Amino acid sequence: MPRHALPVLRILSGACKGLALRMPSKQSTRPTKAVVRASLLNVLRPVIATSGFVEVFGGSGSVGLEALSGGAQEALFFEQDLQVFALLQENIRAFEERYKKPLRVCAIQGDSLALLPQYINSLSAPQIIVYLDPPFNMPLQNCFACVERMQIPPSALIIFEHQSQESMPRNLTSFSIIKQTRFGRTSLSYYANH
Repeated sequence: MPRHALPVLRILSGACKGLALRMPSKQSTRPTKAVVRASLLNVLRPVIATSGFVEVFGGSGSVGLEALSGGAQEALFFEQDLQVFALLQENIRAFEERYKKPLRVCAIQGDSLALLPQYINSLSAPQIIVYLDPPFNMPLQNCFACVERMQIPPSALIIFEHQSQESMPRNLTSFSIIKQTRFGRTSLSYYANH
């Protein structure tokens, strides 16, 4: 691979299956593994067509674009790093070119935990899925605090991608863990309203 080339990953399924997405080369970001994305989309399959997907720490946008490829109605991405945000926008443009149908996609540059409460209700889909995969240097407690102070629609599903050894709270405001899936060192924890 030439030195200037960025690593790529591919959309696994749906309308844009096989589309190559460019990945940030930064050490602070990590792509969500294919096995994790595949499992996530299998769990979400019953609700994805009526959902708006929020990728709180956008990076390459691989998870939110996978959700759109699988039939999500709309997607909202946040990314703080300017270089990574530019790459996220490139990936969204490539996705839109392949998708060939109108898409409701919004990418916002800035501090996602500060901005998320302002934008969470901008989605119009009946179901909202909030996906949080914070960077290595951010404590999960920051994400928990954001969720607890936010007005999240009661029908929402909140999903954390985290290190398997991390201790996850049973409850976050009115949301409780309904499912946890482990993939070696990575786990997904799903929270729904109880």
